[in-house]
Amino acid sequence: MLETAKAELANGKYTNCLMEVKQALKICPDLAEAKIRYIEVLIKMGNVEQAISLCNENFSELASNIDYLYVRGLALCYNGQP
Repeated sequence: MLETAKAELANGKYTNCLMEVKQALKICPDLAEAKIRYIEVLIKMGNVEQAISLCNENFSELASNIDYLYVRGLALCYNGQP
């Protein structure tokens, strides 16, 4: 599911990517990569506030993950925060 989500994200099919990531999180809610992809697709879809909220919820768990730090920075940047 994550591979499909990555391909859909790369092709700009954000709704399909969101569906795949949500399915992956239903099966394995603790999967870090799925959480990160979920935040990333929300940013690409323009749901920056929701993405920031998810970043804050997952900060303690994912703070050492480089991909998480990237999407968190992206969300903050798109929100206009330094």
